[in-house]
Parts: sequence; C-alpha cells; structure tokens
Amino acid sequence: DQCRGWRMCVSACPYKKVYFNHNTGKAEKCTLCRERTDRGEEPMCVVCCPAHARIFGDLDDPDSEISQTILNRKAWTLLENQGTRPSVHYFE
Repeated sequence: DQCRGWRMCVSACPYKKVYFNHNTGKAEKCTLCRERTDRGEEPMCVVCCPAHARIFGDLDDPDSEISQTILNRKAWTLLENQGTRPSVHYFE
C-alpha cells in the first residue's frame, strides 16, 4: 500500500521475486493467497499442483505435515545466511 512506484524494492529483493506491475504502477510479490490462508484454506498453487509438489502448513506446529516433512527429509532454504528468515523449504 505504501509503494510509490520507484522500483527500488524490485532490484533489492534477494530472492528476485518482486516484480513491477505496470497496470497498477506498484511492485508486487506472491502473498501465498493470504485471503485464502486467512480463512484456513491452502494457497491455490498448492491446491492446483497436479504433481502435489507443494506442502503448505504451520511450521510452528511440530505435528503438521510440513514440519514432519522437514524433519524426515533433507530440506534446505535460500539465503538463510543473509538473515532473511525463510519459511519456504526445498526438498530433494
């Protein structure tokens, strides 16, 4: 909401996932369908993935599917050493 359209955040994003929306004149990024997750639903990318390659859940709940998957499989995050506190994990 505070974006002024200067595009500095686009080049500053360490993940290179912020993009400039020319229609709105603002920088944007994926919110993991916050409107859905606020209602307790999964993001559409998780629901629609035909390979079931995405898992979404509560990392603070040790019994959640995602926490158990991270515990039992080799997982890594991107740019954790840069203090980004990532919540997206990748698996082999």
